[in-house]
Amino acid sequence: MAQFKKLAEAVFKKRPDASRWPYLVPALISSLFVGHAYEDGGLSSAFLYIGIIAISVITALRPNVFVWFILLILFLTYGLIVLFSTSDILPLKERIIFASLGLVPSIVLYVCRPYKKDGFFYTK
Repeated sequence: MAQFKKLAEAVFKKRPDASRWPYLVPALISSLFVGHAYEDGGLSSAFLYIGIIAISVITALRPNVFVWFILLILFLTYGLIVLFSTSDILPLKERIIFASLGLVPSIVLYVCRPYKKDGFFYTK
């Protein structure tokens, strides 16, 4: 139980040394979709993107590994699904554009991850 507590503290701990600007990239990408989602499905459709924007801004103020991981997985999954979609609805050029809207934030988040110099789960 003590190990689980130590792991939870490490994952949710504020990372003051972490870069804060990478969390704004998912917020900016999500802001591109809010209007379209609202137009297509109303406020209930826009809540997903509003939630991502809110989580990104809050995490920019208080970076931690848990939310970083959630955002990374969300955007990476979206980008890969769009990129490897077998549907003929989107032409290849549009598929690459929409996939980059997921993959670029994923790359930015991965490169600027909230690691400590002493390791991933380093705590004092």
